[in-house]
Amino acid sequence: MATDSRHFIRSDEAIEMRLRDVERELLTGFFRQVRAILLERAAEVGQSGTVSAPHGDDAESLLAALEHQSSPLPPPEDPAIARLLPSGRRDFSAQAGDSAIEFRRLTEPDLREAKLVDAVRAGELVADETARMGLEDANRLLRAINDVRLSLGARLEVTEDTEYPREILTEHDQTLAIYFWTGGMQEELLEAIMEIDPQL
Repeated sequence: MATDSRHFIRSDEAIEMRLRDVERELLTGFFRQVRAILLERAAEVGQSGTVSAPHGDDAESLLAALEHQSSPLPPPEDPAIARLLPSGRRDFSAQAGDSAIEFRRLTEPDLREAKLVDAVRAGELVADETARMGLEDANRLLRAINDVRLSLGARLEVTEDTEYPREILTEHDQTLAIYFWTGGMQEELLEAIMEIDPQL
């Protein structure tokens, strides 16, 4: 009798994960990488003290946090960070000027924080071999997998014409194969989520 080979299975109003150890290791490693580059960006723009940590109670900490939040944020040079934290095409326009920097200042910190939370929670879920996810956690995992794909795609310079490698001969081929594999994981998880909530 054929067995169900899907990685994500609906079970009542929850979703069960069926991952092999090597798959868990790959995903948790990539979630850590996403978290690392987001924290790197936070440090780059001087906001590392306000990311994923409670604000200090003293006035000095509060003033420092407010100063960081009001500082201009130029677009990142790292293509992976730029894909994870987009602020629109204005970033790349010679005429964008201060408007693009101001737009990024208003949107990037919250987006970066949300992605950090997703990456951390996704790592916890994947590491737990007995995890049964509700919709909130399932959507967090879905977003975190998408962030892995965004960062990998940027590093690999993936385009719409990029195809699965015919042979795995180089590290680039292997990483590209993993990129497509995460795409399959994303589709499976989305299907399981939609079985519970078809309106998504």
